[in-house]
Amino acid sequence: MGSPLGLGYYRVPMLIASPWSKGGYVNSQVFDHTSSQQFWRNS
Repeated sequence: MGSPLGLGYYRVPMLIASPWSKGGYVNSQVFDHTSSQQFWRNS
């Protein structure tokens, strides 16, 4: 039987507060924990 979460691990929410982010935008893609570090490094 599959995991009740569907992905096999816990999902951790991420919040980005920035004057350059889109207001009211919700992204439903799956990311790993290094995505935030990569986001800041590339911006």
